[in-house]
Amino acid sequence: TGKLCKVTEPTDSITTWLYEVNSFVPCGKIKDGEHFSIVSNYLGTPEYMYSSEGELVWHGVLDIYGRIDMKVGKRMDCPFRYQGQYDDLESGLYYNRFRYYNPDMGMYVSQDPIGLNSRNYNLYSYVRDTNRITGPFGLDWVYILEDSKGKPYYVGRAGDDMSLMDVARRHNATEGTIDGARFGEGDTLKRKTDFDIKPDPVRGLEQIGIDDTGGKIGRSQEFRRGNNIDGISERKRKKADGKKRMKQGREFLNKENVKKVTELPTLEELTFDEFDKKRKHKH
Repeated sequence: TGKLCKVTEPTDSITTWLYEVNSFVPCGKIKDGEHFSIVSNYLGTPEYMYSSEGELVWHGVLDIYGRIDMKVGKRMDCPFRYQGQYDDLESGLYYNRFRYYNPDMGMYVSQDPIGLNSRNYNLYSYVRDTNRITGPFGLDWVYILEDSKGKPYYVGRAGDDMSLMDVARRHNATEGTIDGARFGEGDTLKRKTDFDIKPDPVRGLEQIGIDDTGGKIGRSQEFRRGNNIDGISERKRKKADGKKRMKQGREFLNKENVKKVTELPTLEELTFDEFDKKRKHKH
């Protein structure tokens, strides 16, 4: 008719979720003016929800695959499962940022977007140990190794199912017959990115970082305190995919107003002494 009309969306029944700082761990819920507190376990998995009066209104327990066994309340009153997962009641799958996870099968329904570069050759798998590890994205993060003088000598990437301890343990076990352990006395492991950057810039950042720290040192049993191989080979860097990854890596650095991967803010770190104490305490 040529007349303008106004459409107003209803604002009732809006649910607001509160999270712990810099994490995907839910800690509170606000709905219809009511406030609820969420109690999660050490992995960030919600287990209990209480009203402002202290009444238990929701309690769910996950099995090893993530299937929920409801004890109190309705399943979707708290739709969060393993950290980073959101329960889609209609499909029965869990939304996990870049993929959907099937709790009946204990695996994703689509391949890892990083492909074989994830260094995990089951492209549908979740984390190795759900009692110890979470996988909020199913992607990678970038880290560096520094020696006792603060000099970076290694740049790498790890899956978000790996903790700093996992990475440190792997590099500590990698020894050169001349230069010793890749991660040893006086060294520090530093995480340089969040877990939510896409695969291509992750690969680009790794290679840029390798170049910035002197390039690969070559395959050798004698020397391991450095990158033995490139993250992206010289041949692949000349192709479209390689060029795209390097470009996106540089764009990531530009956005952060730095020129080198080593200049990115350190989000988390682990010294060798801390690693050694935790390792000995575990045993």
